[in-house]
Amino acid sequence: MYTDLHLHTIYSDGEYEPLQVVTMARDRQASTIAITDHNNIEGSKIAVANNPYSDIVVIPGVEFTAKSPATINIHMLGLNIDLKNKALNELCDAYTEDSRNRTKSLLSLLNVHYNMVFDEEDVVALLSSIGNIGRPEVAKLCLKYGYVSSVPEAFDKYLNPVKHLIVDKKVDPTDKELIGVILDAGGVPCLAHPRSVKKPIPELREYIKGLMDVGLMAIEAYHSDCPKELTFELLKMAHEFGLYVSCGSDYHGPVVSPKVRIRSGKNDNLNLERVSIQNLFTEVKGYDEES
Repeated sequence: MYTDLHLHTIYSDGEYEPLQVVTMARDRQASTIAITDHNNIEGSKIAVANNPYSDIVVIPGVEFTAKSPATINIHMLGLNIDLKNKALNELCDAYTEDSRNRTKSLLSLLNVHYNMVFDEEDVVALLSSIGNIGRPEVAKLCLKYGYVSSVPEAFDKYLNPVKHLIVDKKVDPTDKELIGVILDAGGVPCLAHPRSVKKPIPELREYIKGLMDVGLMAIEAYHSDCPKELTFELLKMAHEFGLYVSCGSDYHGPVVSPKVRIRSGKNDNLNLERVSIQNLFTEVKGYDEES
């Protein structure tokens, strides 16, 4: 049985309902998973409260987007969080409202710059979604209307060129602030896919050490897009710094990430039965929808 601590549902930019993801993970022989939607915990609440299987553990989680050093967005996983934590819920609600405003801005830009038109019904459905919405959802809309033949093409051809014109974020906490939020919610702060930090190894080391000063506890050394050479360096850092190691496929679904599979990642580069971060999950936080 295997581990996958980075999975998305329709409550952010994933393609499946939370319980569908749980079932798919179980079918893929995963025994420990985490639902980690972007800036949203509604899917995690559903999966944790309604998990019908006794042979798969669902860790409550979230993936926050942090204000970046330089120009790079940093993603911070919060694992085994208290889903009832007031500050956590308020922050997720603020992220969701901000995502709606930025999506409206993006849709307007696509119309002005590329003459793209979407039916009002689809736009209303998108903007009224319960979860966090963003550019991946707009990319899928472009695909639906035939403006592109794939989600990556939508980003390359249309979304990335106008990204700098989207209205500014109103909710934009720093990486260190988010670590504080996760800790206050009783969770484990974990730097997601460190490759995306896009720093050479010496600078990445210093960046991670700086985050440790405010409570970083783990790094996602195993990830679908992490080359073996970087995984090796991250494992060395984890050993040297006393950080826990996490593993996540970052699965979204066949449209958004067609080469990624739950539990095994990309080209079977994961397939881990256990990682050290699981030593912290001797007591997994639950969620009771009724209380």
